[in-house]
Amino acid sequence: MSIIGGLIIGIGISNKKRKLGERSENGDLLAARDLAFLHMEDKNFDDALFQINKYLTQNQKDEDALCIAGACYMRKKNFEDASDIFHRLIEINPKNADNNFALGSCYYLLGNIEKAKEYQEIAVSINKKYRKQRFVKD
Repeated sequence: MSIIGGLIIGIGISNKKRKLGERSENGDLLAARDLAFLHMEDKNFDDALFQINKYLTQNQKDEDALCIAGACYMRKKNFEDASDIFHRLIEINPKNADNNFALGSCYYLLGNIEKAKEYQEIAVSINKKYRKQRFVKD
């Protein structure tokens, strides 16, 4: 499995907390986020990004939505934008191993091995499962 394929399993989908169609605290239907998730599952990443970015304009710290955006950017091989998303996620929740590992993967795919190793090691320190998945070896 490729780095990108493996990451999609670890991010976006696994961080999804609400069910499709569930209403938020303020009663608004999360239609744009739901559509983005469905488009991502169908591998229609451009439409997924359109919907999720529309949703994120008013829900900038929604970790689920940011994970969907990061996963879509990774699948489109847009590692710069993906790294921006994972940085935002780490600012929100620095102890999330999946997001630290994903950011390390972005740096690896961008050719920044030092940064890749840094975030990979953070992920391993949070969750030992990443010890086996490391792409930068000592």
